[in-house]
Amino acid sequence: MHLVISGYYGFQNTGDEAILQAMVYQLRRQEPGVRLTVLSNDPVTTCSNYEVEGVNRWDMAQIRRVIRQADGLISGGGSLFQDVTSLNTLIYYTSIVSIAKFHNKPVFLYSQGVGPLERPISRLMTRRALKNVEGTVRDAQSLNFLHRMGVKGPFSVSPDPVLGSVFAEPSCTWLEEKKLTSEIVTVSLRDWTVSREYKHGLASALDRLAESGYTVLFISMHGVPDTEAAEDIAHLMKTEPLISPSHLSLEEKAALIESSALLIGMRLHSLILAANAFVPFAAISYDPKIDSFAKELKQPVLGDVNDEKETWDPAKMNASFEHLSDEDNYAEYCTTVRFLIKEAEKTPGLALRYFRKRLD
Repeated sequence: MHLVISGYYGFQNTGDEAILQAMVYQLRRQEPGVRLTVLSNDPVTTCSNYEVEGVNRWDMAQIRRVIRQADGLISGGGSLFQDVTSLNTLIYYTSIVSIAKFHNKPVFLYSQGVGPLERPISRLMTRRALKNVEGTVRDAQSLNFLHRMGVKGPFSVSPDPVLGSVFAEPSCTWLEEKKLTSEIVTVSLRDWTVSREYKHGLASALDRLAESGYTVLFISMHGVPDTEAAEDIAHLMKTEPLISPSHLSLEEKAALIESSALLIGMRLHSLILAANAFVPFAAISYDPKIDSFAKELKQPVLGDVNDEKETWDPAKMNASFEHLSDEDNYAEYCTTVRFLIKEAEKTPGLALRYFRKRLD
């Protein structure tokens, strides 16, 4: 069986690379001989990292050829069908699905988050692309969104594939060299248009954590832009936080998060990696997917950077952190994470059965 995988791969985004690593591992665990070709912005690195075949995601002639020769297309994971990043993003991913359908190849959505789709043309494009497509979506919000758009395909909810990931390198040399003796609060931010109140409120809340004995450590999930977002907050802090190098590997970043007592995160996959390691988190929302994941695990959302009325009160934020230390709350959190990990393990089987059925 030969499957093509389409997603946001080869851009050095830790979250998306974690998704790809998890998908490749899960599919091969159930179908060791499956042949996988990934559409990537950096196919050479992708091939080396995951032992897959790679195609330049911008070479449409080569993409048409490989899809025509394959047995099917996996679209996902991640949030591919949305128009907040840009309309061009949506045009690209719906075009890849359309190429597969033109060649009569089955398409499977792999734990995708769907939406927001703010433009009527975006909803029309998505509705047409997903007609006669099967698969799983990442959360109930995405499933409801598909139903409201009139997409009637047989979709089910399955958590992000990164839940349940096992990383080969359980340590972070950079962190070990720091020889820290205090507990760590890891912070994952991203580049976004944010208010002065957000910056000063978060800096003050982090200072309070540092003054109470924690080491505040910023982690970059997507290279230099995330580091710059961290530096903006660090410069406003009275205490001195640590900022990890942006070039750390996926495994090292996962190990760093696993070493934490708490994660404060804006990047979705910083929250998912925290959950995967049973580390409690407090989210900072910029997109409905953040609220959805935090709600599912009953973890607090400190605020929404898009809400101009948000006060970003440091005292309220620190009260949320204290709530996470409650033993009963933590036990419930761990139980929910274990359930979601088991659910996430079902998706590769669903995908492979779907493609086998279409091949018969």
